[in-house]
Amino acid sequence: MTQTNAILDSKILIVDDIRYNQVYISETLRSNGYNNFEFASDGKAAFERLAEYKPDLVLLDIILPDANGLDICQTIKSQPATQETIVIMQSAISQPEQKRIAFNAGANDYINKPIEPIELVSRVKLQLEQANLTHKLKEINNRLSHDLEEAIVLLESLLPHTKEIQKISLDHGVSLDFVYQPSSELGGDFVGLAQIDDQRFGLYLWDFSGHGIKAALNTIRLHAMISSFEMGRSSPGRFVTSVNHNIHKISNKAFYATMFCGVINKTDKTMEYSFASSPKPILISFKEDKYELIDTKEFPVGVVEGHSYSNYKIDLKPWDALIIYSDALTETPDANGVFLTEDGIARVVLDAHKAGKPSDAKSIKAQITDKFASEYLSNVSDDLTIAIVSFNH
Repeated sequence: MTQTNAILDSKILIVDDIRYNQVYISETLRSNGYNNFEFASDGKAAFERLAEYKPDLVLLDIILPDANGLDICQTIKSQPATQETIVIMQSAISQPEQKRIAFNAGANDYINKPIEPIELVSRVKLQLEQANLTHKLKEINNRLSHDLEEAIVLLESLLPHTKEIQKISLDHGVSLDFVYQPSSELGGDFVGLAQIDDQRFGLYLWDFSGHGIKAALNTIRLHAMISSFEMGRSSPGRFVTSVNHNIHKISNKAFYATMFCGVINKTDKTMEYSFASSPKPILISFKEDKYELIDTKEFPVGVVEGHSYSNYKIDLKPWDALIIYSDALTETPDANGVFLTEDGIARVVLDAHKAGKPSDAKSIKAQITDKFASEYLSNVSDDLTIAIVSFNH
């Protein structure tokens, strides 16, 4: 049904105690294509027609034998079943105060008597068109909300599952935990975890430029392209290079992501890693009360097509924990405009250890997120993702 047909087929209830007015209004509208009318001559009949006929629009006289049209209008607008019904008040009283009272009662519009045909038709058409548009917008919003809910479920299903995290933690003698907190319903951050073999597991974190639906779609599309890529068959550098290649295959539009990828070997306690301009991961030593940052100066993936990313290796024996994160953690100001720096993150964790707090990944996550939530969360405008590996397990 076209919009025009939908409007012309709208149900119109004419409430007026004078039969001539009922006929005059209905015939005027009928001559302009409207064809669906019901009538009521008093308040009681009006409420009966409202319940049975369920009109889209009511042309309501203010003065009726047994009721005040203003009271009827208020009742219509106060009931969930009829509150969206269009009400156009009609009256011979043309003072501005009367119109104000009518609009305060919930009327959508007001027509003076004697009714002018052109004004009647134009006001009815305008109100029905607006209602039709509002209805279509609600339908679109409902569909978008449903699609958004499905997208959220899909994206969250791609993140590491609890059983997967627990298995890798147990197999490799570490503790693992993650934070995934999009700034809106959907985000462009992503953290991945992979069991490579009995000795090695890999983890990676990327952060697409922007946030929201567009960034999330980029993440889902990229994940679909690299999901079959086994990290164990190549170095982290080649893995990041592959991600860069696939981003350019997705689109030639200007979008990019920062990234860190590491493969941890439990036998020799080393980590091979590569990066693409990600925030600097933090290595924590509880024994020596110190920390160190891993330098990650490199092109983001998606910037230079064909670029090859290098491979690095670090000894993990001196370190007790590794913290990888997206830039929202260090680029969100507190109420005074001060940022949580890498030093601030490290001090939160080291001070908690000095105070006797546990040093497993779950506890470290709580220490960081509690600090962030209490001082920075209200100002966050980007997706927040954190990956924590504790070797004290």
